[in-house]
Amino acid sequence: MSDHSHTPPPFDPPLSPEELEAAAAANEADAAATREQALAELDSLKTQVAALTEQTLRAHAEAQNARRRADEEIAKIRKFAVESFAESLLPVLDSLEAGLKIDNASAEQLREGTEATLRQLLSVLERNKVVEVNPAPGARFDPAQQQAISMVPAPQDAGTVVTVLQKGYTIAELFGGAKAPAAPRAAKAAKPSPNKGRKVQPKYRNPDNPKETWSGRGNQPRWMAAFVAAGRKVEDFAIK
Repeated sequence: MSDHSHTPPPFDPPLSPEELEAAAAANEADAAATREQALAELDSLKTQVAALTEQTLRAHAEAQNARRRADEEIAKIRKFAVESFAESLLPVLDSLEAGLKIDNASAEQLREGTEATLRQLLSVLERNKVVEVNPAPGARFDPAQQQAISMVPAPQDAGTVVTVLQKGYTIAELFGGAKAPAAPRAAKAAKPSPNKGRKVQPKYRNPDNPKETWSGRGNQPRWMAAFVAAGRKVEDFAIK
């Protein structure tokens, strides 16, 4: 017959009131230290946020001031350029008014006065970097500075100027001396047909100006290039 005896598990004796009070005090001290550390970190973060906010506002204000100063400088430069150009035109105006005051001027005198005034005006344009765009017949067509009105048969290479209907001008930029894009009065030139002696029928028409057509050969005319750049298709302008 076996002996099945049971030994009770060991257990810690209950804490005395003094020990309980000491443990509670220790826990409270740890919680207080943790709270103080969290508050200190929060204060540090608030200080950093305030500093960054101040830096951002200062940078924004400096950027606005710089933009304002740049706009003012550009406005001053433009005003000076316009005033300088207008001042250079005043002698031309004086010459025109002086010519109108002459009574009973002969045709030769009028021609001489007109030619002198024209030379005076051309000199003003040259000083202000205004350059004439007037390609000679047979020159290569430049779509950046010229506008093709139509394609006509001509005994010359395709993609060249046949006739200039209205010459244009370019003007130098204020900075760097580079030429600005062609003025609105760009030279209008016709383009020759590749098939000499045979008229090429137009295939496309400008809906805004029915007189402007294109055969579909060579470089696109300005009106077609503008529509294509805006997302339209060449087929949209086919003549039906």
